[in-house]
Amino acid sequence: DISADCYNVMLFQAQSSHHSQGEYSGSMVEVYEQIHKIADDLGALVFEQHIEDLAVVLKADTQEQLADKQTQLAEKLTALLANYSHIIYCGAFGLPVGRLTELPVCHRQATIAYAKRYYLQKSGIYYYQEGEEPSFGPIAGSGASDDFSLSQIDPNEVSRARISEFLHTGQPEEVELFVRDFFAGIGEGAAASNLFRQYLATEMYFAVSAFLESIGIDRSEAEAFDMAAGDIRDEEATKQYLTRSMKKAILLREQGVGNRYASVIEEAKRYIEENYADEDLSLNTLASHVNFSPNHLSMVFSEQTGKTFIKYLTDFRMHKARELLRSTSKRGVDISYEVGYKDPHYFSFLFKKTQGMTPTQYRAGQSGSASEE
Repeated sequence: DISADCYNVMLFQAQSSHHSQGEYSGSMVEVYEQIHKIADDLGALVFEQHIEDLAVVLKADTQEQLADKQTQLAEKLTALLANYSHIIYCGAFGLPVGRLTELPVCHRQATIAYAKRYYLQKSGIYYYQEGEEPSFGPIAGSGASDDFSLSQIDPNEVSRARISEFLHTGQPEEVELFVRDFFAGIGEGAAASNLFRQYLATEMYFAVSAFLESIGIDRSEAEAFDMAAGDIRDEEATKQYLTRSMKKAILLREQGVGNRYASVIEEAKRYIEENYADEDLSLNTLASHVNFSPNHLSMVFSEQTGKTFIKYLTDFRMHKARELLRSTSKRGVDISYEVGYKDPHYFSFLFKKTQGMTPTQYRAGQSGSASEE
């Protein structure tokens, strides 16, 4: 039941400094389990977006109740993460809305606040402020003027390391927000300089090239800027080039991640094939084997196989049961044990539900209408 009089969205991500992106320690699993519990206690809904990010939808009957739940959620998350010094986290709220149909607006606002994590570079809970929508319209005074001083520029704001960090962890829909804040950080006037725009584009090109090489992709995939084509003719064009270049790099990263996940899922399938007879085989044990969190593995497994873990395991066990029924004279109860079901009655129930007939009927030769999936 998601009906309510007001809503808000919080986006959340946690990452262990001891593990690479996508890998989870026991403490990370504990943290995500506790976050789900905190959300449940507040009557909130939790779902995954992308692979490692959570979205929490708060709902209430009054604005006062919603504000109280928002405060409780922020305080409880902060208190929880205070116990894990090696975990870096970020939460971000949008503005409350009064209709379910307005949730996309709230989600967009939360996404904008969420992007602050790339610049503040510290754990915390952030809040959307009015007027933070990125603007990529024409910039007054953008031209070829070089009337600015390099002393006005904070080198930390144009750091290649900052660009690299975003390329490793950012999402395609966050690129425009990053570029907006990138330009805001260097201050007014700097981007009006043709020389400085060229410097920015060059830094971006080399940052993207180095990033692609670091993830095993040829640097020739990096998009070089073309001055003759006007890629950096003014601030707006330069923003568009930086945005285009970063989005391409992140999409290439995602393709590579998909390939890495494919090998993980192949290992997961092998583990299922070797351990399907174990009644205690579960998503948690499989996740531990491949060093993923259960939620993370559940999402990746479904994306890669088109089936949930339970559906895949059940189908595999039923396939093995059909083989044993066709090729042996073993009793149904023994077959039940061999395919991971210690309760023969449940095995018979599940077999009929998935195959359209009982194990006895299948063995008797009525296999023509049974699922061979």
